[in-house]
Amino acid sequence: MNQASSTLAYGLDALDMLVGFFTKDFSEDDWAARSSPELHSAWWILAHLVLSVEQATEAELLPESCRSIFEYGSPREEFQDTWPSVEELKGLLERALEALKSDWQRRSPDQWQAPAVENTINAKTVAEQCMFALQHLTYHAGQLGAIRRLLGKPGLI
Repeated sequence: MNQASSTLAYGLDALDMLVGFFTKDFSEDDWAARSSPELHSAWWILAHLVLSVEQATEAELLPESCRSIFEYGSPREEFQDTWPSVEELKGLLERALEALKSDWQRRSPDQWQAPAVENTINAKTVAEQCMFALQHLTYHAGQLGAIRRLLGKPGLI
C-alpha cells in the first residue's frame, strides 16, 4: 500500500469511528430532530454520507426513489416513509466505507498521481480528488457531533 492509500484508509476508519461515537446513544427522536427548519436532521446527514460514498465508489446503495432527497443542495427536508431506516443506513455506510477503502488500497502510485477528471474543486490529481471526498465526509461527520451537543448529550471526552 502506498502513502496516499494508507493515509486515506486511515481517514475512512477514523470517519467511521467518529460517526459511531457521535451517534451511539441517539434515540429515534434524536435522529429526526432538527434545530431549525433550514437545517437537516442527523438521519438526513447519515443518508447523505451514504450517498456521498456511493458516488465515490459508483455503487448503488440507496433506493432510486429517495436518492435526490439526500443530494447536495436538496430542498428542505421532509421526512418520508420511503427513507431507509437508521439501522439500514448505518449498515450501508459501513459497507460503503469498506468498499471505498478497498478501492483506494488497490490503486497504484501512478493511479493516484493520474490527472484528475474535470472537477469544480481544482484538484489536479486523483489523490487530491479523493482527499476532497474524505474532507467532505468528515465535514458531515462533524455535523453529527454538533447535533449531539445541540441535543444536550455529553461530549465524547
